[in-house]
Amino acid sequence: MITLSHVSKYYHLGEETIKAMDDISLQVADREFVALVGDSGSGKSTLMHAIGCLDMPDTGQFLLGGRDVTHCSDNELAAMRSGKIGFVFQQFYLLPQMTAFENVELPLIYQKTGGRERRKRVLEALTRVGLQNRLYHRPDQLSGGQQQRVAIARALVTRPSLILADEPTGNLDSKSGDEIMDLICELHRQGNTVLLITHSPRLAARAQRRLHIEDGRIVRDERGRGKGGVSI
Repeated sequence: MITLSHVSKYYHLGEETIKAMDDISLQVADREFVALVGDSGSGKSTLMHAIGCLDMPDTGQFLLGGRDVTHCSDNELAAMRSGKIGFVFQQFYLLPQMTAFENVELPLIYQKTGGRERRKRVLEALTRVGLQNRLYHRPDQLSGGQQQRVAIARALVTRPSLILADEPTGNLDSKSGDEIMDLICELHRQGNTVLLITHSPRLAARAQRRLHIEDGRIVRDERGRGKGGVSI
């Protein structure tokens, strides 16, 4: 699914050069559940942005699904993001004037999916996250946990092979956060490849594999069955 070979990313602040990713080599298998663990500023979000085709590395090679995307055009990267990757962020990024149904439908409109197929997929995605009775509620009529479920449904509606979840429970209370993690684990069991970014060892323990990042480098790669994952 994912192969990074000697990937680096640099930022320049005045005369100082910061290595956000420092010679990272990594493979993630299809249907694997991986947690990227590190403190703020460790480089985990930069790594996820690279894997999500949101930002390209300065050096090295990146293969996604066997395709070298390192030198893809902006249009090609946009197509990769919309067709292969589902994003779930700490901030829900829901449009406040739109209902749950309309927020989930939006990526399919951008893809120019036909109306009947759009409705089918939106209903399917919202049912998967347990919101089939909240189709026409706006974000301000939903709890934080329900808003994140809408965001997850929006990530699922394009039927991606890879889900990238960046601190998905960061804005939620512990009960809602545990429910969202249960849902993410269930999505993995249903066949999705999942990359979870977290600073929480407790949440990371639910993944099959944990990559610990410090100063832009992977310092530890732990494997083993997580509480919410399945063996591969």
